[in-house]
Amino acid sequence: MEDENLVAYCGLYCGDCYNYTGSIADLTRDLRKELRRNKFKEAAEVMPFKEFDNYQDL
Repeated sequence: MEDENLVAYCGLYCGDCYNYTGSIADLTRDLRKELRRNKFKEAAEVMPFKEFDNYQDL
């Protein structure tokens, strides 16, 4: 049975929410770790896409 204390004001169950479970933050951390491990910063410097113009600032 789901914990009734985890029902938010929006009416949804917090236990299923990505904010409550932290899954988005965990995936973001893992992606950043993988990009660093593969030296993506160097690759982003030579990619001709404007989306990577400020990648070094991250």
